[in-house]
Amino acid sequence: MRGPYISIVVPVVKTNPRYLSDCINSVLSQSYPNWELVLVNASPEDVRVQGVLAGYQDARIKVVEAANQSISDNTNVGIEVATGDFVAFLDHDDFLEPDALWWYIREIQADPLVDVLYCDEDRFCDDRFVNPAFKSAPDIIKLRSYNYVNRFLMVSRYVLNHTERSAADVSGAQDYDLTLKAFEVARGMRHIPRVLYHWREHDGSTAGGSEQKPYAHTAGRIALERHLARVGQAGRVKDGPLSCTYRVQYALPEELPLVSIVIPSKDHASLLRRCVASILDKSTYPRLEVVVVENNSVQMETFDCYRELEQDARVHVVYWNAEMLPEGTPLENGFNYSALVNFGAAQAAGEVLVFLNNDTEVIEPAWVEEMLGFLQMSDVGLVGAKLLFEDGLVQHAGMIANARHDFAHVNRNLSRRELGYAYSAGFPQEYAMVTGACQMVSRDTFDMVGGYDEQFAVGFNDGDFCLSVREGGYKVVYQPYALLYHREFSTRAREAEDVRTRTRMLREKSYIISKHPVFFCEGDPAINPNFDRMSDWWELPDVNR
Repeated sequence: MRGPYISIVVPVVKTNPRYLSDCINSVLSQSYPNWELVLVNASPEDVRVQGVLAGYQDARIKVVEAANQSISDNTNVGIEVATGDFVAFLDHDDFLEPDALWWYIREIQADPLVDVLYCDEDRFCDDRFVNPAFKSAPDIIKLRSYNYVNRFLMVSRYVLNHTERSAADVSGAQDYDLTLKAFEVARGMRHIPRVLYHWREHDGSTAGGSEQKPYAHTAGRIALERHLARVGQAGRVKDGPLSCTYRVQYALPEELPLVSIVIPSKDHASLLRRCVASILDKSTYPRLEVVVVENNSVQMETFDCYRELEQDARVHVVYWNAEMLPEGTPLENGFNYSALVNFGAAQAAGEVLVFLNNDTEVIEPAWVEEMLGFLQMSDVGLVGAKLLFEDGLVQHAGMIANARHDFAHVNRNLSRRELGYAYSAGFPQEYAMVTGACQMVSRDTFDMVGGYDEQFAVGFNDGDFCLSVREGGYKVVYQPYALLYHREFSTRAREAEDVRTRTRMLREKSYIISKHPVFFCEGDPAINPNFDRMSDWWELPDVNR
């Protein structure tokens, strides 16, 4: 069996002859043979380019001469000529690894419904391979901030038959436009975590920085606005912090839902007062209630604080104690966080629930709106915020599971405005988990998964809840534009490493692994397999270790 026929489209415009030869030779070197190379020569007057093209006699190479219009139009000419089952896109000055097509075909043969494929890439500068881009799994949320897919994009004939070709006004971002369209209609998508594409850096190349082609930023915004219109997602596209990056502010429904903020509390009145005051005084969302879940406080100051807070009609204090739990429910010093959350949710009136630690404080006044913008999407089940330590460093910007099955805040201790590796701290995107210190979920989704699992009294409960939501078919989204302080361990100090605590932690870890075996066997999809799975950071393995 020969396998699918692949068309590789390359628009050629006044290309450096050496670069063009390297590009063509990298296709000729492919270990998978069933392909055609469509070279759209939009500079037929360039004798140097003509000389390179005339030197190849392979029947699989098609040279099509075209008037140099826009890069979108030139690309469309190539798509029109291509006859393959799949069409891939290669820039005229870049080149491929010899097994690039083989890896793509491997994925297609494993699942014939795969319609979109892309791989990791790096830059080729001064005869050195630098700046590898280890990408994430398919993520439309992230794609709406910037084109993280980029190169080496391959789409099926099914995608091309179900999408329109890119218009001239998205030239410079035609690949972004096509990728957005492909994500809209694809039956299946695959990211291949191997560096198979080499993006050459030289004067005038966008590999050297997107500021080389400033029109590409405007073109990308146009492509993104059209994508949102096609999928019926109301929102405003604003400029992101870097060229060719964007920020979508999603429109909220006309009838705003009541949002109930559930805050477990035991003593530490000053922290609670500061937390609730920041919610009531800073938040711009108009339909809020705050449900404080009292958990066996002993200080009179705490109850004075409750009476003070309840002077505001939006605040309610409800009282929980361990006697409410079924016999055999685990407790640690009378504490079961999951039970507190579930009790607070049961007492809340809102259609939307926010679980919030009492040692948090609102920074961004529109934090609720920013989170709700994602939660209203039909495929999003849970949204988390960006949390900062009091000194302004990142406490939470996404949570991962390492190979020891421990949970880690992968971007912790970055500065507030640092975007992180592959913008993993700075832009909205999917994570498998977000911290329970600030989670937003609809009541319907909360009820669907059965709330928090009360077998997790202290640890792993927030991660378990996220994994349950994902297994229910919903996305977990990190929203960095919802920004709060989190004075971690202010209420509950770091756990002592005694035998009793270690035993409880091992019991909870064993339980979560048994409850979510697929996730722990396959690994966290937020972590590119090239990274060290034993690490809590975006870190490559130490080959000398």
